[in-house]
Amino acid sequence: MAKLEKRRDSEGRIRFTFRYVDVDGARRRHTPDVGTEPEALRIQAEVLARVARGIVGVPDLRSAERQQVGLTLAELHERYQAEAMPRRAKTPAAYKRQIRAGVGKLLPLFGSTALASLTRPELRRFCDSWLLEGREPATLNWVLSGLSAVWRWAQEVGLLSDSLSCPVRGLFQTPKSGSIDYLSADQVCRLLAHAEVSAPALFPMIATAVYTGMRKGELYGLRFSDVNFTSGVIRIAWSYNTTPKSGKTRAVPIHPSLMPILWAWQRVCPQTPQSLVFPVVGKLGRLGMGNSGDGKELQRLLRESGCPVAAHPWHALRHTFASHYVMSSGNLIALQQLLGHHDISMTMVYAHLAPSYHAQDLARLTYAKPSADVIPIASRTAQRNRRK
Repeated sequence: MAKLEKRRDSEGRIRFTFRYVDVDGARRRHTPDVGTEPEALRIQAEVLARVARGIVGVPDLRSAERQQVGLTLAELHERYQAEAMPRRAKTPAAYKRQIRAGVGKLLPLFGSTALASLTRPELRRFCDSWLLEGREPATLNWVLSGLSAVWRWAQEVGLLSDSLSCPVRGLFQTPKSGSIDYLSADQVCRLLAHAEVSAPALFPMIATAVYTGMRKGELYGLRFSDVNFTSGVIRIAWSYNTTPKSGKTRAVPIHPSLMPILWAWQRVCPQTPQSLVFPVVGKLGRLGMGNSGDGKELQRLLRESGCPVAAHPWHALRHTFASHYVMSSGNLIALQQLLGHHDISMTMVYAHLAPSYHAQDLARLTYAKPSADVIPIASRTAQRNRRK
């Protein structure tokens, strides 16, 4: 047990203070409102016992509204769904549905747990169990992000004290490096040839994906008004019926092999009020709608053409474009702009595919030979010593 510190306050009274490490790992100091050492020792023992049980050592009871210690995770989540208005989300309703699906993975175990009693060790055991079952680390990060978003909102509106840290810190999983699914050049040719014959309505969309690297939502939201055949540029301004993921519009040049495909498709494409380039392809998602079956038709074509079938086939085509762009000596900064990445670190996952990327920078390093009339400092010092 840590030693009590005795000091006098501004009014001359003796006060007792002790330090402790709270459940969130933060070092804290508490000065109980008592006048004797035995009372201070009793409170210190209670605080340390609470921490040992995984409960906040000293709950903030200055305001019952600000620190609702008895609020459970399930109750907080329902209040979030009823009251929150996410400002940074492009579509708040869709974002809240994602939060419900993510936090819903935690509710069977922690729904009735008071927020002040929800500890990192308990969540660590949940994460370990998740990974031992062979489930995706990326999905686990999504679940933890949902809890973090709900917790952050509760602190913003005063339901939780700022001193009560969210216990997800340190639990996020590092994504696997180099785990990029992409098709070889030969596989791309086989896929396009097979799709042109077996799925002519899907063929233009597949070709656009491998020649532009557009996201699936951006393909579904593409309008013919954004395809400029004269200048040879596609303006990417939509993802389904909202803005792209980055929130910004970008332009991608139309590849010479893609130009005749889109030109021919425009003449036979079904007409829609929005002039969509890819309005409906089989049972694929329509504008503003996405579902888990969006990639089944593409997976079938991949399988029939002898190509590897990725879990997310449309995103694998995006990886295919980026990977071959880099392997063809494409610039990573330009690739960031083509893909619409907000952060260059996202684009750097393709750097290992560019054998010349580091070689070009390394070639700038030179060790120029000194001229004959330049005498090293050590030699000049030795000459002076000999003259002495």
